[in-house]
Amino acid sequence: MEIQSVGIRNFLIISEVDAVLSGRGLTRIAGENLDDTTSSSNGSGKSCIIEAVYWCLFGDTLRDIKAADGVVNNTVKKDCSVVVQMLDGDTKYRVERYRKHTKKKNNLYLYINNIDSRGKDNRETQEFIESVLGMDKVSFANSIIFGQGHSKNLKRFSEMGDAEKKATMERVLDIEAFAKAHDHAKRQLSELTNDEAAASRDLTQHLGRKAQLGDSISKYQSTIDNREKETQNKKGNLEFEISNVLKKISQAEKRLSEIPELDGVSDIHDRIGQCEELENSEKIKRDRLTQRYRERRDELVSRRGMINGTVMSLKAKIGALSDGEDVGENCNHCGSVITIKNIEGHKDYLEFEMQDNLRTVKSLDGSVESLSSSYEERKSNIDATVTMARDLYKKFTSQLVEHSKVDAEKTAIKSRIESEQEQVRLLQRQLEEISQSEDDQVWKNLLEELKQELKVCTKEIKDCGSKIRSKSEEIDYVQFWVDGFSRKGIRSYMLDKVVPFINERLNHYLTILTDGGITARFNTVKQLSSGEYRDDFNLEILNKKASETYEGNSGGERRRVDLAVALAFNDFISARSGKRLNILLLDEVFEGIDAEGLYYVIKVLEDLARRKSSVFVITHRDELKSYFNDEIIVQRKDGLSIAI
Repeated sequence: MEIQSVGIRNFLIISEVDAVLSGRGLTRIAGENLDDTTSSSNGSGKSCIIEAVYWCLFGDTLRDIKAADGVVNNTVKKDCSVVVQMLDGDTKYRVERYRKHTKKKNNLYLYINNIDSRGKDNRETQEFIESVLGMDKVSFANSIIFGQGHSKNLKRFSEMGDAEKKATMERVLDIEAFAKAHDHAKRQLSELTNDEAAASRDLTQHLGRKAQLGDSISKYQSTIDNREKETQNKKGNLEFEISNVLKKISQAEKRLSEIPELDGVSDIHDRIGQCEELENSEKIKRDRLTQRYRERRDELVSRRGMINGTVMSLKAKIGALSDGEDVGENCNHCGSVITIKNIEGHKDYLEFEMQDNLRTVKSLDGSVESLSSSYEERKSNIDATVTMARDLYKKFTSQLVEHSKVDAEKTAIKSRIESEQEQVRLLQRQLEEISQSEDDQVWKNLLEELKQELKVCTKEIKDCGSKIRSKSEEIDYVQFWVDGFSRKGIRSYMLDKVVPFINERLNHYLTILTDGGITARFNTVKQLSSGEYRDDFNLEILNKKASETYEGNSGGERRRVDLAVALAFNDFISARSGKRLNILLLDEVFEGIDAEGLYYVIKVLEDLARRKSSVFVITHRDELKSYFNDEIIVQRKDGLSIAI
């Protein structure tokens, strides 16, 4: 895999840098800080080029930048981007990562042969990029970068503890799956051990419960037997009482059958109603007849009185004519003047009229008499009907009373029968309750439940025994894999297999860096003072002129050992990953190296440059400029850095 170029915009202190990374040989990355001439090249942004490549490919930084937006240039405060272009055979890759970008936001892009090949999100795209590189961020950092250490993603191997060293080696060997399998097997072993212990506890509980159930079943059975005897006695008493009540019911039913049935009660009620209606209607008819009679009689009497008055008036007028008192007066009837000659004629006329009125009076007297006679006759008929209705009412009422007496007796007998039948039902319910007593049934149900529980308990005891045996077999099996997947097993075996290669490369570089003065080797075990051996991935150093421990050597010697270790692992990781990258990035590799050591470091760099397309060395030591084929100068001015 060839990393060809990087384009950086507004990343950390860098404003704009476009750098070709392929085919440059041994290249020096230096800096100029025009904002602070006293700091020489420090603070110019040299290391930001390495940081930018790493951030673009993995979205993380080698230094401890906590906030995701911490990579954005503090002056511009937006539009941060890094573009890395790579080539693998005929396949071109372009990775673009953005932060707080006006158009591209915080997105990650992957182009393969200029075709957008992103995943559904940044996380999936990142996984795809790492699959293309064939390594994760830690392996990449330790594969192509030699830094100053003390970083979360880039530690010198000598800085790591035993666990970190082994974890790093396992990641490089791609045997982390064995560690996961070991953890899984340990969890499974713990679960199985817990299951076995739980099954043993269950077995003890079930055995104790079985003994308790046996005692309870015996007690319950004794209680049920005693209650059944009591129940039989109660049942006999109730059956005798039921028999006596049934005899009383039979006698009452016999008396009830002897009482004659009286039909037509509703008809009698209807007839009584009819009698009442007839009497009331006849009374109304009589009242109306009396009212009409009186009105007609009063009318006839009134007319007769008026006519009698007229007769009396005519008699008076006739008397007046006879006395001659009216001679010369006008006649009240014809209006002519009464004279002596016509006075008799007037008298005759008045007599005739008086007789006519008397006849009318006589006719009216007859009418009154006829009216009274007719009234009395009709009234008599009505009274007779009323009397008849009353007699019938009394007759029917008497029949109804007789019916009521019979019904009352029948009702009383029926009520007594019902009461006694209810008593029978009550006694029968009591008998049923005794026969199927809930209490007894509860005891029986409890006994049955205890028996069922005893069966279940017996089965569970058997199952627990089987489970304990099964878990024991599984524990033996899983324990085998716990041991096999441990660092004493497969992982230790694989570490042992790769250590010779790493030791060969380590001593290759140490031969150049120390002119054969220091040799070293990695061991996977350490011998204790007791003579026992313990797993411990450690580095042994043999310095012909100084200490045999890493800490006992000088700073410059330790620095060269660190570089040799880093390069050895670089070779190992590159060989292991199958992706031999074309570049190597070394940050302040000369830092802490004495004058003698500089010569040997340069020899190593030249050796690396012959095998790598580009070896970039970040340094502020201008006196070494002549050793480099090419250079990149990063210049800082007004708080921003560019490549010149």
